[in-house]
Amino acid sequence: MQNSLDWSRIDAVLLDMDGTLLDLAFDNFFWLQHLPGRWGAPRGLDPEAALAELMPHFTANRGSLRWYCLDHWSELLGLDVAALKRECQERICVLPGTEAFLARVQASGRRLLLVTNAHPEALQIKLDCCPIGHYFERTESSHAWGMPKEDPDFWPLFAGDCGLDLSRCLFVDDSESVLLGARAGGVGQLCGILAPDSSIPARQPFGPWLHVHGLAEMFPKD
Repeated sequence: MQNSLDWSRIDAVLLDMDGTLLDLAFDNFFWLQHLPGRWGAPRGLDPEAALAELMPHFTANRGSLRWYCLDHWSELLGLDVAALKRECQERICVLPGTEAFLARVQASGRRLLLVTNAHPEALQIKLDCCPIGHYFERTESSHAWGMPKEDPDFWPLFAGDCGLDLSRCLFVDDSESVLLGARAGGVGQLCGILAPDSSIPARQPFGPWLHVHGLAEMFPKD
C-alpha cells in the first residue's frame, strides 16, 4: 500500500469535489432525506418510506453517469432536482483545510484542476455557495466526456483535452471505484479521503493508495 507521495513527480493536482473539497454531509442529507421527503410527501410517504421505494433506483444507477445526472432524476421523479438542491444549499460547505491546501498547491506552481462527476448545474450550485473556483485552472464535470470517472477510458480523454501527462498527476477522491478507475486509466499517484462526511466517523483505508482524513494532512513539498 502506498504510504507517501512523491511530490517531485507531481506536475498537476486533480481534485474531486464532493467528499474531497466539500463536505459530503450535504449530499448524504440531500439524497437520503431531503429529496425522498419532497418526493414522498404528495404520495403520503414519510422520508424513510420514500427512501425505501427510491433505493432500488439509486442502486441500479450507482456508478453510472445517470447517477450523477440531475436531468435524469428530474425526469424520473417528476421534480426539479436542481431547485431542491438550492432549497438546502446553506448546508453546502468546504471541508477543513481545503482552502489552505488549494493555496499551497497554487503557490507551488503546480497545475490545479477540479474534476467531478457532478452534473454541471450541481457543480455551479456548489461553486456559487463555496467560492473556491478561482484556485483552479479548470473546473470540469465528467458529463462533458459522456462517462464517469469510474470508467478508465475517461482519464486519457480528459488528460488529452487538458494537456496533462497522467503519469505526473496526483488525483484525490473519496470513492474507491473512482480511484480504481483512475489507476486503470493511468493516473500516476492517488490518494483516498477517509473523512468525506463530517457528520459520521472516518472510514478505514479502502485501497492500495495513500489515505488521509482530509486535504489538511497532505500539503505539498516544494
